[in-house]
Amino acid sequence: SQLFITQSVRIQNFFIILLTMIVVMNGHVLIDTQLFAQGWNAQQLGIIASIMFAVSAALGQLTPWVSKWFGQWKGFILTSVAIAITMITIPILGIIIGTVVIMGRNGLLEIFGNTASAMINKTTESKYRATTLSTYSMLVNIPYILAAYFIGYAMDMWSVHSIVALLGGMLLVIAG
Repeated sequence: SQLFITQSVRIQNFFIILLTMIVVMNGHVLIDTQLFAQGWNAQQLGIIASIMFAVSAALGQLTPWVSKWFGQWKGFILTSVAIAITMITIPILGIIIGTVVIMGRNGLLEIFGNTASAMINKTTESKYRATTLSTYSMLVNIPYILAAYFIGYAMDMWSVHSIVALLGGMLLVIAG
């Protein structure tokens, strides 16, 4: 009930949840699959994943700066748009630049998630925060769980890049 306590909180959190659903689908499986589709082998993916976690940790530290510079809501929307643009453009960037952009996108996911949590925390009483954030986490993961099979099937039918671009387009439309 804390996620939807007032009309303004309801609208804010509805959009946060909607955008996060798409970002979660991207983050759970599509980043690794997209790197593999670009031509990296398992050993190279291990190295890239290590670098990607370091990049994500570093970029995640920029969350307060993004929130201060743009404001939380605008920073959240701008991060969503940046994630969407990277999702759409990866196929045309090539393996090296595309990989660097995917690493950056993974870092943007940290800023996105941190900002979403901060906005939800701001509108939730402290005694309900843990339950509210758990409910938020559950709500944003349900579509991924329900759609995982269909996403995998669609990747087999077309390509991972097509599915990522489609989800990026959806994210862009919703964030816009």
